[in-house]
Amino acid sequence: MSKIVLTVKPFTPPGTPGNTVTVFVDNTQHSIWEFSPTEVGTNRVFEMIFAEPVGLDGSVELRFEFESTYTPQETMGTADTRQLAMG
Repeated sequence: MSKIVLTVKPFTPPGTPGNTVTVFVDNTQHSIWEFSPTEVGTNRVFEMIFAEPVGLDGSVELRFEFESTYTPQETMGTADTRQLAMG
């Protein structure tokens, strides 16, 4: 058995519909994470449990596909134009 623990900080400011993140492990869809607009600035911890060992060669590829990204400029009125979803 293997376990990967991730602590993430969603960027889903108030006034947005939130976000959906699809998580892939070694090019296989593993899970879908939902974030509400009230979670901006808070940490979320996710545990991904695998029946079989992962990363036998010492590496695991994680890929995150975001339904939406938001800029602080558009959502919070700052000068920051970066497209953000999760940190």
